[in-house]
Amino acid sequence: MANLPEPGIYPSVPFAEYAKWPAVSNSGLKYILRSPAHYKAAMAETWKDTPAQILGRAFHMAILEPDIFWKHFAKEPELDTESYAKPRSSKAYKEEIAFIEEKGLTVLKADDVENLNGMKAAVMGHQKLNKVITSTGQAELSILWEDPDTGVMCKGRLDWATDTRAGGAILDLKSTDDASPGSFERAVYRWGYHRQGEFYLRGARILGLPSKHFVIGAVEKSPPFGVVLYRLDDDAIRLGARQIDFALARYAECRRTKSWPCYTDDVVDIGVPKWADAAVERDLEEQTI
Repeated sequence: MANLPEPGIYPSVPFAEYAKWPAVSNSGLKYILRSPAHYKAAMAETWKDTPAQILGRAFHMAILEPDIFWKHFAKEPELDTESYAKPRSSKAYKEEIAFIEEKGLTVLKADDVENLNGMKAAVMGHQKLNKVITSTGQAELSILWEDPDTGVMCKGRLDWATDTRAGGAILDLKSTDDASPGSFERAVYRWGYHRQGEFYLRGARILGLPSKHFVIGAVEKSPPFGVVLYRLDDDAIRLGARQIDFALARYAECRRTKSWPCYTDDVVDIGVPKWADAAVERDLEEQTI
């Protein structure tokens, strides 16, 4: 296990190194809220990039660190799409991929590069989001702090932090299938963005980093690459705070007792979601006899 540095703000830390820091992250809170046993199981797994995570980091770097993008990524070799002499399954293609990867580069498919270019152009064309990321700030800040109530060490990875936007702002870029308000509001809760926002704001305040707002740049992954700049409201922040306080206290207690329980042993009554009743009534009313 990697050594844990002192609490502080750390720019330019490679993500692979940050991932090894033995501190609680927002993704760790997600597992704790499900059950301590799930957290312990997740932490025991060997960290490995998923294709979605690779594309996510490529998206962030293309927008926030374009000067170094091609030092980390490469576009796949050209494919002979007419004769199929060099498809992705061919020996020639695989040899070219291996040659690129030997240089320490991550290969992106041509379609992914095209979509990344479209997403980047859309972000640059969005007046307010572009203004945030072109203001004075820092990209990919790793922060480490001690929770004052539990003594638990916490960590976060800030996409972009700036002190020039109305008291300080932390920006998180999110690629999404649907950036419209109705859909993205559900995504905020489903993926815990409200919890992430409060967690990062909390850590930044403890470390003295100006941080009044948590804003999300939601960018669609396919044409027309719709973009919306969202700011988490006070209700979302309060809900996230309740979850964080509970999860950190739960984690601290499990660590103290060396006990990591899963679900309850009791019998649990279960029904259907609250919205199901109205949905059934609506569907029945639409039927004709």
